[in-house]
Amino acid sequence: MENSTIAKRFEAAAEEFAEAQNKSLRAKNELKAITSVIFLKMSGTVKERECQVDIDEIVVAKELGYVNAQCEENLAKAKKESMSILFEEWRTARSDRRAEMNLR
Repeated sequence: MENSTIAKRFEAAAEEFAEAQNKSLRAKNELKAITSVIFLKMSGTVKERECQVDIDEIVVAKELGYVNAQCEENLAKAKKESMSILFEEWRTARSDRRAEMNLR
């Protein structure tokens, strides 16, 4: 495989992972913020408010968004790691070829 192709694929996978990681962090922060806002707006004991927050439609939707973002992050991380292995394999093969040429 050509160097530029491997390098570009690895770079694209790394960028995809960074974007997925950012999206996951944003989703986590949004969930935390909306949970806090809704908790403070509820009335009752702390346990009652926690239960109300747990079943709130907005919180449930944000939780699902966060879980989906984490899934995307995990998939992007796996893709980046597999591309890293391919890139290192390619570099090793090229290094071996250069070493053989130097021995001749």
